[in-house]
Amino acid sequence: MAMVLESFGLSNKKWELLDAHERECNTRTLTFAGFRRRFSTFPVVLDARHVGRLSDRVELADLFRRPDRLFLTDLYAEALARHGDEAGGRPVGLVVPFGGYRGGVVIHNGAVDTGGVRLQYPIPGDAPPHRLTAEPFHQLLAYLAAGGWCPDGPGGDDLPTARPDPAGVTAVVSPWMAQRLGTGPAFALYVWLAGLMGSASARHRDFIRRGKNGVRYLAATREELTVASGLPPDAVKRGLAQLRELGLILTRRGDGRTFVVLVPPDEADGEGGG
Repeated sequence: MAMVLESFGLSNKKWELLDAHERECNTRTLTFAGFRRRFSTFPVVLDARHVGRLSDRVELADLFRRPDRLFLTDLYAEALARHGDEAGGRPVGLVVPFGGYRGGVVIHNGAVDTGGVRLQYPIPGDAPPHRLTAEPFHQLLAYLAAGGWCPDGPGGDDLPTARPDPAGVTAVVSPWMAQRLGTGPAFALYVWLAGLMGSASARHRDFIRRGKNGVRYLAATREELTVASGLPPDAVKRGLAQLRELGLILTRRGDGRTFVVLVPPDEADGEGGG
């Protein structure tokens, strides 16, 4: 909840929200419910669930065989049932802790491209909500903050929600990534880098450069890598080291920045791909 207030310059509203929640529930805490009551025009209706021992409940194979299980579709369905009417056509998002992502991951039914790494998957039978997206929570917040929502003003245009997609949806990740990298910082960092390098979005243009023969590479300080990827500094350091050892990236340091070039997996060792 603190991340939401910080992202929209609302940290000074913390005490107001705490006081209101204490009057309503006799406990003093920040909640998405309290935020929704105070800021009813927020573009996404948010809820949260704490999921303990997630790594024990989700197996690596589920990343590709059962993405509905990996991203806790049943819990999302409960959130959608609770808040669908309140949303009034806006997307509903469920925030859960996941991996090393600062603030966790948000699962939502919004049809928006936030310009970063995300995993999308269709609901079997193309049933409502048709398609879900899972992405780092901080990434969605940055996208919404850039959209110019005004806390005490009228609501803007509603964000679109997912609709039936006859063309289907492809995942951003491929099986070889998890097979080789596991599910630690290297996996999260590689997926983020791959999404960044391949994105047409201008949100990250300050990081991307073009070298000889049109090769795209990233140029960022360690602090910028930490903020943009959503991973803690030590996780970024470990992830970069593992990717270098596997030959999946080339890096050099200079002018206070880290320069990163992705190496296609088939060039790294003749494997990868599918």
